[in-house]
Amino acid sequence: AVHLYGCPLAEVKDLTVRGRDMGVMGQVQSESVVSGCVIEKCSAGVYWYGTNGMLKTLTISDCDTGVVTTSMSGSLEDVTCRRCKVGYNHAVATVQASNLVVEEVPKDGVAVLYGSGPLTLLNCPITPAEVKFDPKAI
Repeated sequence: AVHLYGCPLAEVKDLTVRGRDMGVMGQVQSESVVSGCVIEKCSAGVYWYGTNGMLKTLTISDCDTGVVTTSMSGSLEDVTCRRCKVGYNHAVATVQASNLVVEEVPKDGVAVLYGSGPLTLLNCPITPAEVKFDPKAI
């Protein structure tokens, strides 16, 4: 639905997306924000890479993957991923997540798929058993 490429200081706010390949995709982003969005039934709710990104107050439901961060530094705040096959995919990123909620994960799904890079979870109701290591990243 929205694809940003190299747009410093971009802000995507209060967007509703249903049934697309990507909800919001940011590539080579710096100092950008995605906030207040509702994303449903997409291949990926948010795919993001860049520096100092903020993904905030998002509700992502029924997607193959809720949020993917790759080659990203930044934060996730108040993000809820519901009924996604992969709630959060952390791939080669440096992220601090606060109030990241992954709920109603399908039987064959994963709450957090960890590839590599620093990941700090603050006030997140995610147990260590819900974090799976990506065998492709090892």
